[in-house]
Amino acid sequence: MGVSSAAELEENTYDIVGKLPTEIGIMILRNLDSRTLLSASRVSRRWLALCRSDSVLKARLKAEFRRQRIQRISPPRVEVRRDTQNVYQPFTSLNGLQQNHLTFIT
Repeated sequence: MGVSSAAELEENTYDIVGKLPTEIGIMILRNLDSRTLLSASRVSRRWLALCRSDSVLKARLKAEFRRQRIQRISPPRVEVRRDTQNVYQPFTSLNGLQQNHLTFIT
């Protein structure tokens, strides 16, 4: 059976981190890696408030947000080079044997 309304959805969920005392919630959030912490801060206003209330979590969120934004703006550079033994043959496919003649640099 599916959930028929937003009210039913809210009744069936339980925010365990949001119901804990602030100090314990912060301790739990501090154990997350930066990427997961950023995702967790987007779960609810309470979780975001917990992250913003702690200076360590706030700094980690800011750094991760900046890292993801820079990565979106300028993705890593990739160069495709031909193997010198294969200079006179055009690439027909990147599958099978042709693939070992490419060098990817990131």
